Amino acid sequence: MASTLNIYGAVSRIVGIFKRTNKTKFMAEVFGSSSIIRNRIAALTEEHRGLDGAVSALIESHKPDELHLKRMKKRKLLLKDEILRLQKMLVTDVPA
Repeated sequence: MASTLNIYGAVSRIVGIFKRTNKTKFMAEVFGSSSIIRNRIAALTEEHRGLDGAVSALIESHKPDELHLKRMKKRKLLLKDEILRLQKMLVTDVPA
């Protein structure tokens, strides 16, 4: 009986959070704290900067490997998309 009440309380809290926020913010509140998300954004940003330097160096080389260059650029775009998605999780919606 006590475990049923604990589950009911947890579900009630989650439903309350869901009603007050949008789905992206809900995911941030339920599945991770904002500091974890910020740390992940920082790590992805650092990797993105590193790839930016590597792409520049590869382009300046005499015979750049086009396949490798395309893969690095695609990875940069994926990183940027993930960074933007995570940043959206941290933004609170302002009521109109």
